[in-house]
Amino acid sequence: LRVQHDAFYGRQVQMSMLLHLFQSVTMVGNQPLMATISGYPGTGKSTLVNQIKKPLQERDGCFVEGKFDKSTRPDTILSSALNAFFGRVLAANAGNMRMSMRWRIHDAIGSGCNVLMEAIPNLHKLLSEGNPRNESPNSAGNVTSNLGNSHRLKFMFCKLIGAIACKNHPLV
Repeated sequence: LRVQHDAFYGRQVQMSMLLHLFQSVTMVGNQPLMATISGYPGTGKSTLVNQIKKPLQERDGCFVEGKFDKSTRPDTILSSALNAFFGRVLAANAGNMRMSMRWRIHDAIGSGCNVLMEAIPNLHKLLSEGNPRNESPNSAGNVTSNLGNSHRLKFMFCKLIGAIACKNHPLV
């Protein structure tokens, strides 16, 4: 009995749907789409995510992923996923992509958005790269401790995600 280690079983329909969504957004253009992958533990969600990364990377797509936990606030999960994404951006040696992403983000959120910088430390590193005057944001603990900050953080997440994605490097 031979089992192929990278074999993928049972989620071909979902894989086709996700690839179709990706192609329609990159080919047709302007309408952003969001897809989530859900299911019971052990049903192949992580495997599906890992399988879809390959064709997306071939098309220079950017990928943000996170795991939902019922006991964790959604903004914390999104912060963690974006922090990991920016960690990969910082580790990658793609200078032009990184520079254009920095400009798009700076144009969208400006330089004084402490609520995002506190929630996503690797974003702060990316934006302050090469600028020794930029110090670490004040670490005030939980950035969503009050309702005003929570709404501001959600608004800034939307602006940030819109700035990350572009025609040459779509975000998934």
